[in-house]
Amino acid sequence: MRNAFFVLKIVLDYAVRSGRIRHNPCAGVELPSSASPEMLFLTAGEVRLLAAAIDQRWAASTLARRADAVAPPYGLLVEFASFTGLRAGEISALRIGDVDLRAGAIRVTRSASTVKGRRVEGEPKTKAGRRTVFLNRGLCDRLRDQLEGRLLDRDGYVFAATDGRPLVYGTFYSLHFRPTVQADLPERLHSLRFHDLRHTYASLLVEQGAHPKEMAELLGHSSVQITLDRYSHVMPHMTSTLAERLDATYREAAPVLPAAAARADVLRLN
Repeated sequence: MRNAFFVLKIVLDYAVRSGRIRHNPCAGVELPSSASPEMLFLTAGEVRLLAAAIDQRWAASTLARRADAVAPPYGLLVEFASFTGLRAGEISALRIGDVDLRAGAIRVTRSASTVKGRRVEGEPKTKAGRRTVFLNRGLCDRLRDQLEGRLLDRDGYVFAATDGRPLVYGTFYSLHFRPTVQADLPERLHSLRFHDLRHTYASLLVEQGAHPKEMAELLGHSSVQITLDRYSHVMPHMTSTLAERLDATYREAAPVLPAAAARADVLRLN
């Protein structure tokens, strides 16, 4: 409802500017508040646990028993989403040519979506969506192993099915992601969505002391305000950590007096 309203308001604003109508009837309309789903965050350990459990679930399936079975990169997909913050559509459209394993960098230049049952690829919705995200070395090594033999296929999909086409997200989500979440993660995480892996990345950035400006750029937000509005509730727990760091800085900065001056100070005090 809110999305439809904002589109209508934009159209009618244009109608006012072009002289078609005198007043925008959307002006001043109060919309009902939207109830956003609760954000869930995984720890780094829970991410690795979920990834391993998903791979184990596939290995125990009937498909894995086929002689020509090739393990899909489902576990790697979970770790990749959690440690890069890419949206599902951005991951789905990611090509091998966009990945620089030597530099540990990913160029996000396109995104995929489903329109009327058809897959559509295009540029990110905003200029900020085109960005560079960095990989940790462990994830680089896993990607290199996964892409072995395909590294020169620059137009190939990073996360591809055995026929080279992009992975079917719906199949992965319904047959592997959701069942594993509910079977192998704590009860508080049973409603975890794939998009929560992006929130997990934001939470991990906060834990590492990332500045909101850095977070906005890595997450592809068009402004820092969006980042602050969305993740400010994750940041208060950093206060005690910052206090400890400031205390350590204070103690390290204590002046070291020469021995004679120190004795003189002691005598003066006595």
